[in-house]
Amino acid sequence: MATRYNKRFVIETFETNTVVSLQIPSEDRSTLDYPRLYAQVLVQPHHGRYRLQTEHGVLDRLYPSGDLNRVPAVIGMSLIY
Repeated sequence: MATRYNKRFVIETFETNTVVSLQIPSEDRSTLDYPRLYAQVLVQPHHGRYRLQTEHGVLDRLYPSGDLNRVPAVIGMSLIY
């Protein structure tokens, strides 16, 4: 069963300086806030976990690759700080 699951599930990896978006839970934001936070990958200290930097600074915890979405290169170029 584990081999069948692994064939269907692909873990996306991100390189350093890749721009990604992170979904903000609805209980942590108001109705006027953006639902996504854009960040840049700094480093991958553990397998599948990334340290992110936003325009406000480095986030204090590691985020798994399942929570991140890759931003297209055209949009990402305008978001780099």
